[in-house]
Amino acid sequence: MYKREIELSGHIIDSLTLPKTMDIIMDNGGDFDILEFDIGKRKSDTSHAKIMVSAESPDILNSILDELNFIGVSISEIEEVNLVPSPKDKVAPEGFYSTSHHVTHIYYKGEWILVDEIDLPIIVDAGIGRPSQACEAMEMGAAAIMANTALATAGDLPMMASAFKHAIEAGRKAYLAGLGRVLTRGASASDPLTGFLRD
Repeated sequence: MYKREIELSGHIIDSLTLPKTMDIIMDNGGDFDILEFDIGKRKSDTSHAKIMVSAESPDILNSILDELNFIGVSISEIEEVNLVPSPKDKVAPEGFYSTSHHVTHIYYKGEWILVDEIDLPIIVDAGIGRPSQACEAMEMGAAAIMANTALATAGDLPMMASAFKHAIEAGRKAYLAGLGRVLTRGASASDPLTGFLRD
């Protein structure tokens, strides 16, 4: 997504500048997130809003910004990203911007660049009730598990915590080792004496 921050100040509610801004964004195929919104309490007080405008292409974004500029919206300057090396493996530098699962572009050296192959840690925060489920999630590549309810409601909390610990460690090791082949239907015995059991 291509993004640009805009600002609105003044009597943006009474003058309908705020709803007009939202309509322009949505009517032109864009989207927005309200970053800040300070509403004046008295009639004489002004209001202030910061909004992040996003669009699927630079042409759509620029078209939206042109219309917003016409109604007096302040458009922030584009800032280039600052690339810094990570202090060590698996550690993000201070002030690191973590993108979302949405398509993201960054502005670098005068060009918009697609952020590709994003490697984000996945933390499972709901639906884990048993150590076996925690193990399975770790086998799939999750970075961490949050299992508050499963532990808090266990009959023996320390024992359950230990069970989760070992399950998580086992799942992580399995993921790092690389899971072997698992048949989804049927089975193939590895014993050379296949078929020796009879009714």
